[in-house]
Amino acid sequence: MTFISQFPRDAALYLCSFLEPRDLCQITQLNKYWNQIVSESKIWQFLCERQSWKNENQLEWKKFFKKKFIQDRKWRNGKYNLFEIKTGLLWASEIQIFKSLMYVHEEKGVEIWDLQTKSLVWSNTSPTEEYSAWIDRQDVVVRGIQVESLVLLHFWNIRTNQCRVIQVIGYIECLFCTKDYVVVELDNQWVHFFDCNGNEVFKKKFGDSMMLKNSNVIGDSTDGKLQLWSIETGEMLNSFEIDTEEMKESLLVNGRFYCSNISVIDCYDTSTGQKFRSIDLKNCGVSEDSEIHFIETDNPDIFVAEFNGSLYNVNSKDGDISPYSGKSTGFISSVLTEQELWTVYSCGNILITSSPDQVQTWSILDRRKLYTIEARGGLNDIGGNEDYLVFAVGNTSFVCDFTE
Repeated sequence: MTFISQFPRDAALYLCSFLEPRDLCQITQLNKYWNQIVSESKIWQFLCERQSWKNENQLEWKKFFKKKFIQDRKWRNGKYNLFEIKTGLLWASEIQIFKSLMYVHEEKGVEIWDLQTKSLVWSNTSPTEEYSAWIDRQDVVVRGIQVESLVLLHFWNIRTNQCRVIQVIGYIECLFCTKDYVVVELDNQWVHFFDCNGNEVFKKKFGDSMMLKNSNVIGDSTDGKLQLWSIETGEMLNSFEIDTEEMKESLLVNGRFYCSNISVIDCYDTSTGQKFRSIDLKNCGVSEDSEIHFIETDNPDIFVAEFNGSLYNVNSKDGDISPYSGKSTGFISSVLTEQELWTVYSCGNILITSSPDQVQTWSILDRRKLYTIEARGGLNDIGGNEDYLVFAVGNTSFVCDFTE
């Protein structure tokens, strides 16, 4: 029996956690002992977590890693199958993707397509302009119709095609959905929260600022203070001494609240309401005319800030803000686009940006541009998940399928 065969199990697992997949495959050929070590689920779980791959369906870790590894290579190398879907809508102003379903919306209509079969699953059109949103995980489409001083909320189940109608008094200004809630903002500053079945669970009067995260909502009150509320219990959890008139952008993440004016980012702990750090923006070229946007990451200490088309990695723990320098320690370090940045979202370790006539893909791990997809005719919107990238031009949705 050789020394390598007697290597302690815990030490072997620790050693393997630092290796790359190619190295692990070579180790399995040493002997039966090391083949069993490499087959341990903990190793593949660690590799997935190192890549920020979320195993939401709780697959066996080794199989999940293999699936994501192949898929990641397809994204990086631009190996996709491109096909078109022509909708019955004049202008696809919004696109969302959940699993293999594509939600397409314009003011007077909604369509949902199955991208696997390229078939229309559900549609609903109206001669009047409407507000619309989709609770993707619940298969519910909500459409808001203004009838004089009443808002009629139609909760459509796309599987059963059954509809429940709810009335709200006021004039609608905004309608959107989160993972679990339908949110209706009215012109009188009242905000109503409904579950996917149309039951009202919470309502509150907010000012101009409001955002949601999970079951919490933060917004400015009539006295000018920002307040954190629980949608589930209807209780106020905390308040923040913030001048909302100077606030240009904000982000609510798990346990943290970030807000920015033109010169500084302030970081707050939502459990105490206290500011724990201010981050200076003077070296980022921010001015009175600058557009500022925040992008959430999986790390509560790190988020991404966009200033004037450039992305920066912001670390609220140590106050560091760094543009595209060195090895990324967070989700994104920095990407400088060549045209005006319209949309930014992430898909695994791939960053997708769009300009008026292009879709660009970037590698988050080594912070380089991968490839550009031309969108002649002008983009309406883009959307996607780990399997699909969809961009709309007019009434045509161009689908990049990474599953085949």
